[in-house]
Amino acid sequence: WRLEPYGLVLKAGNWYLVAKSGQKLRSFNVADIMALDVLPERFTPLAGFDLATWWAESARSFEERLRPGTAVLRASPIGLQRLRLLGSFAGEAVANAKLSGDDGWYMVKLPLETIESAAPALLGIGPEIDVIEPTDLRAEIARLAGLVLQRMKS
Repeated sequence: WRLEPYGLVLKAGNWYLVAKSGQKLRSFNVADIMALDVLPERFTPLAGFDLATWWAESARSFEERLRPGTAVLRASPIGLQRLRLLGSFAGEAVANAKLSGDDGWYMVKLPLETIESAAPALLGIGPEIDVIEPTDLRAEIARLAGLVLQRMKS
């Protein structure tokens, strides 16, 4: 790679190099860099570039690609607390939750990677959530709950 470095970012204890390669800005995990040579050439940075803004947009875009689906849930206050434990994507969804009625439960739009990865995590929240959609997610949680129940009976 021939890179034009724009800055370093520390996220969750890992350092990332933000650099331009060709016409595209990218991030590189510094721990993956095995060797480097500093070349004598100089470059002109993009006018008005803001590292913090670029990093925030890059992270948001990555999350959208990672979790392209959405689940609509109703959650109790305890369910909201448990949802937060799933990660920052869930914490953001909980922060945007809206009260859904007089019962104190909230509507949550939770980003999903896949039905298969979301179902076991949501099953662990138990009766503190209702999955409204997608129906495939409801069905998979019900299937897993049935398997758990069978195992408890044997």
